[in-house]
Amino acid sequence: MCSALIAAAFFSGNIEATRSFLDEYGYINKTISKSRFDRRLHAMNPHLWRALLDLLEEAFKQSHPDQTYMMDSLPIPVCDNIRIKRSRIYPRARSMGRLFAATWRANDAYFYGLRLYLLITGTVEPVEFTLAAASHEADVKVFGELDLDLPEGATIHADKGYIDYQYEALLEGVGVKLLSQRKK
Repeated sequence: MCSALIAAAFFSGNIEATRSFLDEYGYINKTISKSRFDRRLHAMNPHLWRALLDLLEEAFKQSHPDQTYMMDSLPIPVCDNIRIKRSRIYPRARSMGRLFAATWRANDAYFYGLRLYLLITGTVEPVEFTLAAASHEADVKVFGELDLDLPEGATIHADKGYIDYQYEALLEGVGVKLLSQRKK
């Protein structure tokens, strides 16, 4: 778990570069091969990862005194557009296959995969996240499904995809303010 966290924090998720660095500088003796490392990493209990992420989320919330957060989503493409029909990672049924295909507006292209919904602090530390199929419902619906455990007086900044007046009123009832960019 330590190697995976170091890879995510300092090596942009590159496991091989992390393994090489830790071996070269003597932080880990007798490093294992990349394939063996991947097998061990994927064999870990998901509840253990969730517990670790929950602890990190709490630590980030506690170390962030100004209580300003940002919410947005980003695509996680699985394959290129031309390879969608051959992809075996996600269901191939016609109705299910369309769930994982969506438009990536920033690049003006289609992608096939997942969408990460991420709530971060003002110092870019992750606090809450969830994954959904790429063409899942509107951003605001996925945002409503998050278990927001934010302190009273917190402010969440979001883009215009997160406008829901009822949910804003609900959040204000528990002392959290949602400031989303308004549509013209």
